[in-house]
Amino acid sequence: MQGESAENRKSKPNTTVSNMKKVILVLAVVLICATADGQRIGLKAGVNFANANFEVMDLNVSLSSRTGVLFGVVSEFQLYDFLYLQPALLFAQKGYDAEFEGMSGFDHFNYLDLPINFLVKADLQGPKLLLYTGPTISYGLNGKTEFENDREDIQFGSGDDKYDRFALGWNVGGGLEFLNLQLTGEYTFGLSDITHLGDVSLKHKAFSISLAYFFGN
Repeated sequence: MQGESAENRKSKPNTTVSNMKKVILVLAVVLICATADGQRIGLKAGVNFANANFEVMDLNVSLSSRTGVLFGVVSEFQLYDFLYLQPALLFAQKGYDAEFEGMSGFDHFNYLDLPINFLVKADLQGPKLLLYTGPTISYGLNGKTEFENDREDIQFGSGDDKYDRFALGWNVGGGLEFLNLQLTGEYTFGLSDITHLGDVSLKHKAFSISLAYFFGN
């Protein structure tokens, strides 16, 4: 949907990609260390109700959510009595459907997400209550964009008609733990604009429900 509104707009300087690469490298190391520490590792899967915060001058664009999947591996190790670090590496579908002056389209993205959540557990004399928050670094894999039945592949890069491959978000969530199972719901809001147009801002957001199973105790 970005290409049709790119004319006569000032491009944004692309200052975030190099910093994003450094951050994702650091967080990847954290994920590896968490797994190597001998603590729990498991599998996680769920459903993602994705949308976006879209701001553009002088245009009325209505966005609706895209329902997608998420799945991958999750690790967890204890920092303190009730405090845990829970990194994960997840495939996640994001994006939105759009209505624009009687015309329709969509941007559907596939991402590799690296959330690093700080998790608090409270014993409820049976299940445990889970509360967590933390950042997510997202790496764009591919996707499809469509405007008025004209469909093409999502393009990542630094041009006006391309999207940033890296995106930064923040998670807030909670749920319940039963033995080796964790049932959680979380909201992720975008912190970084993935466009390169001076008068356009597009940030991902999503609500997800997921189930994780951990191997071992």
